[in-house]
Amino acid sequence: MIHNGISIGRFRDILPGAPARVRAELGIPSGAPVIGIVARIYAVKGHRALIAMMPHVLTDLPDARLLIVGDGPDRSSCETMVDKLGLRERVIFTGQREDVAELLCGCDVFAMPSDSEGLPMSAIESLAMGVPVIAYDVGGVREVVHHGHTGCLVEHGDTAGFVLALVSLLKDPVTHAAWSENARAAADRFGIARHVRQLVDLYTELANKGARG
Repeated sequence: MIHNGISIGRFRDILPGAPARVRAELGIPSGAPVIGIVARIYAVKGHRALIAMMPHVLTDLPDARLLIVGDGPDRSSCETMVDKLGLRERVIFTGQREDVAELLCGCDVFAMPSDSEGLPMSAIESLAMGVPVIAYDVGGVREVVHHGHTGCLVEHGDTAGFVLALVSLLKDPVTHAAWSENARAAADRFGIARHVRQLVDLYTELANKGARG
């Protein structure tokens, strides 16, 4: 198995003041817990499910914010849902952005309530930034997120469990710090250098087998 690779360096070269700058740009108070999601906004990614969870999150964490990075065909319906739930002051839509690394550094936890996933590259990027991941246990997510080490995997459709995982992590600075440190180390498995090295090794092995045959 050779996983896709990302350029880890661009998620490690963030200036120390970036988190505060990002939050100031988005109007997020410095101490507010921030849940981030980076994905094209369409049904399978679970944005509406996550928005529906926010009132329950806010019961325990009234200052929490949900940062939705990306755009897509379901954005309008998601914004309508936010307004109906009275969450306009707590949910931020950034639209399509190129500065994903900078936006991630302003988040405390990454949410992935997807109905289906292949190998979730956005989760890898989140880990590279030291942001733990709370996700439904679907598709290739468990190949990226180590439950209880770099994040939490929740049974698909268990919204109460997802909310509990978010709130528990955001209220536990010791666990959050440990998972954040683990996340940065775990992301190295998906670096471009390792990906290329594995490909070269595979091609070399196949070439040698061909020469012997």
